[in-house]
Amino acid sequence: MLIVLTAYEYDLLFNKFAASPEMHTAYSYPQRALAQSLDTSTSAKRRFVISPRGDTLAHGIPIFAQGIAYLTHTLSPAEQEAKNIHYAIEGGVVASDSVELIPIPW
Repeated sequence: MLIVLTAYEYDLLFNKFAASPEMHTAYSYPQRALAQSLDTSTSAKRRFVISPRGDTLAHGIPIFAQGIAYLTHTLSPAEQEAKNIHYAIEGGVVASDSVELIPIPW
């Protein structure tokens, strides 16, 4: 019985769920696309990835933006300056001629 249950769960997780188109959105593929876009583009403006209001900071980066920071290799302030990718919570930074706000996609 244990072998049958293991085989069923393996098939469900690695074959059926992995092939489901909904899985890409459920596991933050829009954030992955944003990270790739930020990595391959430049801007004269100071770019801020904006996390939703109510988020909290961990090591100076909003929790919801941690995945983007990891994917773009901008975890430290020096890396953020070098790549011009910064992080803030909604309402913490105001858009202007020199500041570009990029909301986290959901």
